[in-house]
Amino acid sequence: MTYFWFATLACVLMSTTALPRQAPGSFHPIPSDDPHLQPSVNFAAASVNQRCNCLFCQTLVAVTNASEKIVSGAVYAFSMSLQESDKCRYSQCTTNVSSSDCPPNPKAEAYWCDATVLAKPWTSIPYVIQELSCWQ
Repeated sequence: MTYFWFATLACVLMSTTALPRQAPGSFHPIPSDDPHLQPSVNFAAASVNQRCNCLFCQTLVAVTNASEKIVSGAVYAFSMSLQESDKCRYSQCTTNVSSSDCPPNPKAEAYWCDATVLAKPWTSIPYVIQELSCWQ
């Protein structure tokens, strides 16, 4: 009987201390290359191109500070670095932004955008920009 209580206590202690706990509905960090994040990043970068009065594509260079909040779907918050391409017109990047397809112009200055995207891939409107702000 003592062994049972000891094993039970050990399981309780392990379950409460082994993993960091996140408050339900709060943001938690995720890797910038998380495969679930990438469609939201691509959507945000394409949105920059749709809103831009630019001749050339604004190409995605890097993603940092990624975090996720689980809701009915997921909310992704991240910073992304963009740089103008000299190979692709902006109209080529309004749905997909790839630095391999449209490499950045090495003479162009990179700039940063903070984005928050609601992702519900199973719905008719799978991605919604909640916040998007850019600066150089």
